[in-house]
Amino acid sequence: MSVTNYSGSVIIEAKGGNGGDENDAGTTQRCYGAGGGGSGGVIYFTGALPAVTTSVAGGAAGIQYGSMVCEAPILPSSGSAGIITTSYSIRQATDSASYCISLSPLPVRLLYFFASNDNDMVKLQWKISQPELVNEFLVERKNEKGSWSVIGSITALQNQVNYFFNDRNPFIGLSLYRIKIAEKNGFFYYSPEKAIRIKTTAVFQVFPVPAKNKLIIEGNSGSMMAIEIFDASGKILLKNMMQSQGNKTELTLPLLPNGVYILKINNQFRKIIIYN
Repeated sequence: MSVTNYSGSVIIEAKGGNGGDENDAGTTQRCYGAGGGGSGGVIYFTGALPAVTTSVAGGAAGIQYGSMVCEAPILPSSGSAGIITTSYSIRQATDSASYCISLSPLPVRLLYFFASNDNDMVKLQWKISQPELVNEFLVERKNEKGSWSVIGSITALQNQVNYFFNDRNPFIGLSLYRIKIAEKNGFFYYSPEKAIRIKTTAVFQVFPVPAKNKLIIEGNSGSMMAIEIFDASGKILLKNMMQSQGNKTELTLPLLPNGVYILKINNQFRKIIIYN
């Protein structure tokens, strides 16, 4: 520290800590020892010793008591006194050490990552340190049975630490989200995974009845439709993901024998009749 003007008394200490006491509590054959005192430190002054109080005393040895018939093999001792040095010349390097220069920058730190359901829109937000090291963020999503896929990307900005992303067409049911953080040096890592469950409130009808080669899905079936068709035995005959086309969505049917089938859209079931 550099202090040139002050009032009142100044005390500068670099004293060693006292050793810990030890109590055998009168227990037979308990021969533990107390701790030794710590040594005093070093105080440097760039000039002569100023008119201040200083202390670099060593710490006192701990006390051992409560022993019955034995003592610790080596008794504790007090710490040695430290050193006070005057007229010390401070030497400060002007260039970084070659070892420090060879080190790579510390990786970007993800401070937090949150996911929330806001009226069936998934909101993601995260915060990082050292944004200047980041190239971009890739937002990835998967459902319970699927694989990870990228649903959006955000270019990192030099001084921006907070980022947001809204998934306006989430899967119905349970989905996982994560952020891939791609750094400018080519390295990348992933955020923790966050789980969000979207419950369907879909209300829809299908026609014509009977159907031949296509079905019209009318009503609120959700923005993304997980479509499955089963026969009477429960065998899956069709499985597909479709983007809703608004209030009416056309589904092309596979070539199936005449009969009664079960149509599942997200978590809603309807009976359909196919007659070719």
